[in-house]
Amino acid sequence: MSDYWSSGHQSHAEDLFYMKPGRKIYVDATYGSDGNAGTKANPMKTLAAGYSQLRTGRNDTMFLANGNYILTAEFDWTKSDTNVVGLCENIEGDHTQGGVNIYSTTVTVVNTIDLSGDRCLFQNVKITNAGAAAACLQAVFVRGAGALFKNVAISGSCAATQAATALATSLCIGRGGYFPRFEDCVIGNNTQVTRTGATNSHLHFTNLGGGTYPPDNGTFKRCKFLSISVAATTPMIYVLLNSLDRIWLFEDCTFYNFYVGAATKLNEVIHDDDTFYTHQIVLKRCTAVGYTEWQTSDIGFGSVQSDMPITGTGGGLTTPPTAAVGA
Repeated sequence: MSDYWSSGHQSHAEDLFYMKPGRKIYVDATYGSDGNAGTKANPMKTLAAGYSQLRTGRNDTMFLANGNYILTAEFDWTKSDTNVVGLCENIEGDHTQGGVNIYSTTVTVVNTIDLSGDRCLFQNVKITNAGAAAACLQAVFVRGAGALFKNVAISGSCAATQAATALATSLCIGRGGYFPRFEDCVIGNNTQVTRTGATNSHLHFTNLGGGTYPPDNGTFKRCKFLSISVAATTPMIYVLLNSLDRIWLFEDCTFYNFYVGAATKLNEVIHDDDTFYTHQIVLKRCTAVGYTEWQTSDIGFGSVQSDMPITGTGGGLTTPPTAAVGA
């Protein structure tokens, strides 16, 4: 029996769900057992066992204790109105550095989490795809409507073969992924391998998925996008042909590419190939470090729009000061 739940380690995030309907399932990768009932006193051990107890449409919640929830096959999250909450609030770092880690290193896992259920919440977890194969395309594939990610780290392109693959990414949003929200999330990484593949990205929009139309009306608030690359053509965000619709708001977000010695800047934060669906990527109080422009050109029906005061290509792009403060 684990004493984790009564030892004061659990996050206040658990309290957010006490007044909501639905079951509460507890999972502990270190001390749990899949033969247990999934209560605080007797938690289950694996993500699959906890998920099996969630009921679609009932707002059931699975609480995960600190530990590594290792997946050897793609996890298909198909149940709508279900939630997963990690009881650890700091989601920085990789799966070797503690916290609640949902990750895979299996070379056949395309998506660590394939989310097709609607209105699902993910909070306080790290989700990683570190498989050393070109087939390991992303950590999270969103193709269900109304997804909400709060304080989640989503990381792909963690191995050289991933990083060299053109369409590999960390987070992919496809058809059916309507009006998702990402708040206080970390997307990508700048401590793993260097990205080299053309149009390799950390946020990818695709025309694949279960919906009739491409994703629309998404929101990213206070998110940090991280990259490491010296290949000028690797953007942070890649919009595949006919893959985006309506407004996509990025508010108070930072886009950072690490480059040794600050010697190389990448061409653009956003590469947009959509030539059919009218959409705008709106930047509100955003910052980019390590890039020459937000977007080198508007292609087709997409455009980048910004409220930042500097005109032209400079709005929100940082530059080092050349004089002492007060000079």
